[in-house]
Amino acid sequence: MDIQKILTDAQQLSTWLSKREMKYLRNLNRYNNNGQRREDIWNLYNDPVSYNFGASEGNALPWPIENVIKSCIDTKLSKMSQVKVRPFFNPVNGKWQTRKVCRIGQQWSDQWYQRESIYQLANLCYRDAQIFEAGYIWIDEQTGKPRRLRPWEYFYDPAELNFGYTSRVMIELRQYPLVALKDILKKDTAPWSSYQNNPFYRAEKYRIYYLLEEGIRYDIVDGHLMRETAIKFKRPPVASIYYCPPVKGMWSPSLVDDLITLQRELDLVNEKIHDAEENTPANLILTPTIGGIKASTLDAGKAGLVYEYEPAPGATAPATVVTPAAVSPQLLQRRKDIIEAMYNISGVSMLSAQSKKPSGINSGVMLDTLEDVESERFNRELQDFEKFLMQICEIAVDVLEGSLLPKRPGRSTVSWKDLQREREFFSIQFSPASALSNTPKVKMEQVEKLQKMGIVGPEWVASMLQFPDLEKVYGIATANRDDIEMITERAAEEGDFEFYEVVSLPDLYKNVMNEIMRLDADEGDNEKILRNLVEFLGVIKGKMDELAAAAQPPAPPAAPPGPPQVPQQMQPGPVPAPPPAAAPVALGQGGEPVPQASNVLASAPTAGGPI
Repeated sequence: MDIQKILTDAQQLSTWLSKREMKYLRNLNRYNNNGQRREDIWNLYNDPVSYNFGASEGNALPWPIENVIKSCIDTKLSKMSQVKVRPFFNPVNGKWQTRKVCRIGQQWSDQWYQRESIYQLANLCYRDAQIFEAGYIWIDEQTGKPRRLRPWEYFYDPAELNFGYTSRVMIELRQYPLVALKDILKKDTAPWSSYQNNPFYRAEKYRIYYLLEEGIRYDIVDGHLMRETAIKFKRPPVASIYYCPPVKGMWSPSLVDDLITLQRELDLVNEKIHDAEENTPANLILTPTIGGIKASTLDAGKAGLVYEYEPAPGATAPATVVTPAAVSPQLLQRRKDIIEAMYNISGVSMLSAQSKKPSGINSGVMLDTLEDVESERFNRELQDFEKFLMQICEIAVDVLEGSLLPKRPGRSTVSWKDLQREREFFSIQFSPASALSNTPKVKMEQVEKLQKMGIVGPEWVASMLQFPDLEKVYGIATANRDDIEMITERAAEEGDFEFYEVVSLPDLYKNVMNEIMRLDADEGDNEKILRNLVEFLGVIKGKMDELAAAAQPPAPPAAPPGPPQVPQQMQPGPVPAPPPAAAPVALGQGGEPVPQASNVLASAPTAGGPI
């Protein structure tokens, strides 16, 4: 695209949204002090003591300002700072590669949120939404770092935002140090000459223009194109949170907008109270004209005023000292009502804002009920804040490039391209940063209970506790678990079945068995991984059998030979009776036996036959 068109459109975006600056200026000054200061939202070199306090006519001292708006915002911020949503990469029983990138992505997410102070940045953006209307975090795809954007530094097309189709966005940073841009400055441009003459010179306007439809990022310094970079993402790299989502377009109220009229009325009441206190004498001395005391002889100074009066005829009275009421009780009640109304509108209780128990709340049950009602009041804002933290992670997954974790020996190498390739097969859900208590004693009781219920195995107990003062001990305790996961990964992907003998074979066998069942339950392409793991399971089983056989006690030695054993039938005992003698057998002429009579009879034919 023609660079001149880019520069023209960037200026158009800036012109459209420059109308919001007056509102942001008013709200910034209202939050920072008394609403009278005129601090520019762009200037970073303003005078920190240039306050304009309001004072009544004829009074040198300004009236006191009670900034209830700031109290409400800071109280809500303290409540939201307790929310720490942890992005959770859920593969939903996916393929081996999906679960691998989810595991590595989870490690990156936990480290990135901690290292880059995402929760602190998110809290500041939440405060921006309360003051102005919205808060923004930009994920710089070139540095991989999140940056908080002030609401007046982010530009977009209001119509595209309204219809949910954003094709171009722009980030504008003013008074940006050129020393931070020295790597992209072109030597034939005015910004480069300014940097050469003074390295600490500041760019008037540094604009990052994203043309999402074309997939190009433009870096523009003071109207000069310095760099043109191809990008692969189609979504704006900026996460946003609103105090109240816009009804249409881009404009939305903020908490300051909701409370500013009551704050101004409170300022007016405080002005009247201040004037009454300043102009009312501490003492009023009344002296009669015939009392023998001349008013001119009395000098009360700043301690009071002296007035003469005419007493009743014939009456005499000495001088009287009177202390008048400085402020009307109705004015004090009005002030109290305004403050209470502001807290009610913001949904903040006196218990939270002032750290004290409201009048009439005496029991613990009533205090709990009061806090529950307050929590319900902020339920929608809590959901928006959780979504905001999740949006930061989702944008980072879509726009970042390179390796998820620094490369080192023994660590799985997974790139952002791998994670993006598997993006449709897993979901990023949110969960509390930790479901366990922060109190060590309670945390140990919770983990012990989970172990007794069978939800957590003994190998996970040390990693769940993770107390800083015992981290070294827990690191040793979890070493077996970490090594088992790495051994299983090598066996599944590379077919490498070698491991040190110090590994717990039952734990390794159980881990491989669980992986096989997970992969078998999924319908993805896991055949190669399954074959490797099944073969590895056989290897582990063989080693376990060898150890079991080696652990069996040896068989006892054979007994020495004794005297020969006499068979039972050869041993002496009662002599059996001899069998009856057989009858003699007669032989015929040919030597064949002649049948006896009994034999003849046995073989004789039946009656009626031939004899």
